[in-house]
Amino acid sequence: MAGCILHTLAQTSTDIQLKFNQIICAQDTLSHTYYCSVAPESTQFIAKVDYNQEDSLFIENTYCAPGSSFNFAAVNSKKQYSLRTYNSKTSSYQQHNLIFTTLPLICLDTHGSDIIKDERTPCQFTIYDPLCRLPEQLPVFNHLSGIKVRGASASTYPKKAYSVELQDESGEETDASLLNLREDGDWILDAMYIDHARMRNRLCTDIWNSFNSVPHKEKEPEAINGTRGYFVEVILNQKYNGLYCFTEKVDRKQLKLKKYDDNYRGLSYKANTWNTLLGDGQYDADAPQNGLEWNGYESEYPGEENMAGWEYLKDFLEFCSPRYTSNSSFAENITRHVDLENIIDYTLFINAVYALDNAIKNMYLSVYNIQKDSCFFITPWDLDATFGRSYEGSVANLYAFDEAIPFSNVLIRRLYENNVKQFQTRLQERWKELRSSHLSVDSVTLRINQYKQLFETSGAFEREKALWPEKCSDIDTETAFMINWYAKNFDIMNHVILGEPLGIQSTELQPSVIQQYGRNIKILLATSYTISITDTTGRLLHQEHHTGPLTLTLPEHKIYLIRLQQDNQQAVYKIGTF
Repeated sequence: MAGCILHTLAQTSTDIQLKFNQIICAQDTLSHTYYCSVAPESTQFIAKVDYNQEDSLFIENTYCAPGSSFNFAAVNSKKQYSLRTYNSKTSSYQQHNLIFTTLPLICLDTHGSDIIKDERTPCQFTIYDPLCRLPEQLPVFNHLSGIKVRGASASTYPKKAYSVELQDESGEETDASLLNLREDGDWILDAMYIDHARMRNRLCTDIWNSFNSVPHKEKEPEAINGTRGYFVEVILNQKYNGLYCFTEKVDRKQLKLKKYDDNYRGLSYKANTWNTLLGDGQYDADAPQNGLEWNGYESEYPGEENMAGWEYLKDFLEFCSPRYTSNSSFAENITRHVDLENIIDYTLFINAVYALDNAIKNMYLSVYNIQKDSCFFITPWDLDATFGRSYEGSVANLYAFDEAIPFSNVLIRRLYENNVKQFQTRLQERWKELRSSHLSVDSVTLRINQYKQLFETSGAFEREKALWPEKCSDIDTETAFMINWYAKNFDIMNHVILGEPLGIQSTELQPSVIQQYGRNIKILLATSYTISITDTTGRLLHQEHHTGPLTLTLPEHKIYLIRLQQDNQQAVYKIGTF
């Protein structure tokens, strides 16, 4: 295969090159640690051990001759094996650790060159997969590549995310299918640095992929309206660099958009900011349209200078905005501009996981073939700010259908508030389907626990937390937080969409003492009591001591906690105004 190279490791003066079953072990030369990837179900690993005939190797104080076999009997227990090597060239002994992982391993070696953001650095790329989901069904794949730092805010974090492009000897991109993902040359290593669980982006995208498809699925059955990926461990320039997610890209190939052919056909634009027409409804009408960026958007496809097709996006965004399109025209022509089933799914999805940073930005707006159909659809991207945390990793006490999610998006807000094409009814029917399947509490909890188990049994999360502790919580605590948050948010989704009661957190007072009529609440107590009203962030909005019935009006699009206290009795009610 063009571009394939024989994998060699730069070695310190006391290191020896160690092979198990004829495959060179990955190595952190700084900590003198060897890494070996084994199948997830493995309980033991029998290896034919090879190294230089003139050197020596002791495993757990047992001499292991070159070409002999050794039975590692505890590869699934996170045990670190002790190795002692003798290097004949330096006449010196060196202590090593041997770590087994059930995740694939990726080694990146730039041979001392810095990795920067603006251009690719030549890099040796090696991936180890014990399940042999690599070209020619081999357990290891070596290739030339070019690597660069990726992301806007992600590029400022101490743990970097990377874009890796497989290349031939002349530097041209080449394709390969890795880990049974699509055949491609451009791959992402997501660092997940701000996510305390290191799974939110992958988890949310998996959930989205489980129930949503591109609108043109019948024409393009291989199209996927999101990415796929697998967790891996990365060794960068002979130093362990932690837990990553190896993923595909969102692009024309993934979405299976029609190729440019002497005219615009498939189109795709990535939203990089909140300040777009989908947000505040304003834009710079004089912004040039001959580049790759325009009014907060980036051209993904065609993605070439003077060929972005910004006029099509401009027409779509102006249609969505009440500044340019009346409510009657919006309702009459909506199905000519958007795929409503996609928007319904997206509305439910960003509320279910509370995708704080995805109502307006971190999404792709795409069209399959603008010459045949001008309906746009949405693809989510960068879903770290979900499941109760914000985009910088802090806890966000926010829940579904508040003012920001989804109503900061003018398209969704107009569809919902004006009930265009029975949008609310269709939202209800789709939620009934999803809440008992892909978005059920049990289904989401299972996904969280499966990734948690993967992180624990591989030992990868423990190593990640030791290396990058600043934004990495205890995995048991963080996943419990995510599961509890989702259960609460699920309750709110049922209340907002279907009108089901949110329930009472304490039943010391009878439920009949409070009634809700839209935005109005009425307290039916005849004696003295104290009422306190807070929002879901804990901010106190109203408090008073009152005697007798009381009627209050609450703002719209919020969840409130109403606390009634009378002597030593109290009740807390969740009230939603939608």
